[in-house]
Amino acid sequence: MNEIDLHQLGEELNQLVTENGCRLIALGLGHDTIDCLYSAFIGKMMGTRKLLLSTGGHIKLCEVGPVSLGVLQTCKLTELFEIHPDMDSTVKALLAAG
Repeated sequence: MNEIDLHQLGEELNQLVTENGCRLIALGLGHDTIDCLYSAFIGKMMGTRKLLLSTGGHIKLCEVGPVSLGVLQTCKLTELFEIHPDMDSTVKALLAAG
């Protein structure tokens, strides 16, 4: 993702929560189709998480490959984001959460 794409993603996630009332987000990272997780992308994930938590919502990650998982573990984000192997299990966990 370039800077423009990243900004647009952040805006879309924000709109989902603030304008569309979305309270449950499953975010698939793509099994390491990305080379790394940039700090700006992590910032967008954290901002979305904070916004969702303030509205009683939840965000869960899925399809996280080994490279991305390593970055998340290094940043201790696995303590903040629940990670599931696939979209189906993520959706089930979100529905159970609420």
